[in-house]
Amino acid sequence: DNLDPTFLNQSMRRLGEVILRLYEGPKPVITEVDGFAVGGGLGLALASDITYATERAQFSMGFIKIAATPDMGSSFFLAERVGLVKAKEMAFTGDIVGAEEALRIGLVNGVVAHEEISGEVMKLASYIATKSPRTLADTKRMMNRSHLLDLRSVLELEASVQPVMLLSEEHRAAIRKIFARWEQGLGASE
Repeated sequence: DNLDPTFLNQSMRRLGEVILRLYEGPKPVITEVDGFAVGGGLGLALASDITYATERAQFSMGFIKIAATPDMGSSFFLAERVGLVKAKEMAFTGDIVGAEEALRIGLVNGVVAHEEISGEVMKLASYIATKSPRTLADTKRMMNRSHLLDLRSVLELEASVQPVMLLSEEHRAAIRKIFARWEQGLGASE
C-alpha cells in the first residue's frame, strides 16, 4: 500500500537498462529455461538471442492476471518471437504455454531434456565462441535492427558493414581455412 510511484518508475528504468544491455550487447546471449518464465522473467528470457527450454519449462505473460501491464521488454520480445497476434493472445489471457507449444510457436529455439540442457547450451556457446567477436557483434546488431527497418534501409546497413568485414584479417583467415579444408578433401564446413 505504501508503494512510491517514483521509486517504481526508477526501478523499472534500471531493469530496462539491464534488458537493453543483454539485447544490444556485442556478445550473443543464450538462455535456458527449466521451470517457470512468467511476466518479467519471460521478458528476461526472451531478451536473449537464443532460448532453450527443458520439457518442464512453462511460459506466461501473466500480467493480466494481476491487473498489470507487460514489462522488461516482454511485449516487444514476445511479438518479435511469435508474431503480434499470438503475442496478444498470450498477453490478453495470461495462459501458460508448455515447452513443446513454445517450440512450435517459435518462442524457444529448442527443447532439451532437463538433464542435458546445460551441456547442450554450453556446446552451442562454445561453438559460437569460436567465431570472430567482431563479426558476431556486427551480425547481432544488424539482426536486431533488421525487423525495425524497411528492406532498403537493411540493404544500406548491410552495404555499409560488409565491405569493412570483407577487408578484415578475420575474413581472410576464415577464407584461408576453408581453402585448406578443401585441399585436404574435408569440405568447406567444420
